[in-house]
Amino acid sequence: MRTPSSSPEAAPTDPVRIGALVPLSRPGWVEAGRHLLAGLELAVREVNDEGGSSEDHSSWWSATPPLIRGRPRRPSGNLPAWAWPPWRGSITASSLAKPPPGPTPSACRTSARQRFSTRSPCSLAEVTIGAPAGQPEFAGWARSLGDDGAAIPFLRYLPERLNPLGARVETALRERLGEAPSFVAFEGYDTVAVLADVLRTAGTDRPRIAASWPRVAVEGTRGRIGFSRVPGIGVRQWAWPPIQVVDRDPAAPERFRILHTDGAQP
Repeated sequence: MRTPSSSPEAAPTDPVRIGALVPLSRPGWVEAGRHLLAGLELAVREVNDEGGSSEDHSSWWSATPPLIRGRPRRPSGNLPAWAWPPWRGSITASSLAKPPPGPTPSACRTSARQRFSTRSPCSLAEVTIGAPAGQPEFAGWARSLGDDGAAIPFLRYLPERLNPLGARVETALRERLGEAPSFVAFEGYDTVAVLADVLRTAGTDRPRIAASWPRVAVEGTRGRIGFSRVPGIGVRQWAWPPIQVVDRDPAAPERFRILHTDGAQP
């Protein structure tokens, strides 16, 4: 994020420009980038419509998400420390359906000649496949995999029921995206909501901003947002946001099944 000036004398009408790294081209996760950008831009527009981020409503925001091309990034399977327990517990729970016994070697040899499928019987018969980063929530997953993309659990940071702000934002994001917004879009909106609140109280002075994080208490689309230190982690995080372990219903892959919930609920 770039600010015009960190001095107390900066004019209150100066814009605060926010930069966001958003994957909008391959090999990045383009669908997630599009949803993240939609949430960021919607929140920026609303802050501007309300008069900006200063207490006297005289400044404005400008979102500047860059497009980065041709720079592959090493994939990461890291999750926030507090997200692992519900994820690990859910995918190993006895309530999850177990796949049938594996096929014979001859069946595997036959299957190897056919198109690869996430439901291939070979070597995966005793394995529960999960996608903790949330890829199955996006429409591209269903288009690419069809029925083979069902019954694969994934994490998403959404409550079972949205609060009034979340419901309003969901409607606006659906219009903007032309499809149901993912949890990534809500994350983008909530990020700007938190930054706007911090700048209203601390201004653009960096030491004051740094000191304000423990006091953040913002009503976001998915609940009340605050930051604390999780043991073993050196940065402040929102712990806990609402967490769901979800999959696509094999009987109707366009429908989601909530397998487990955890974290704060609005």
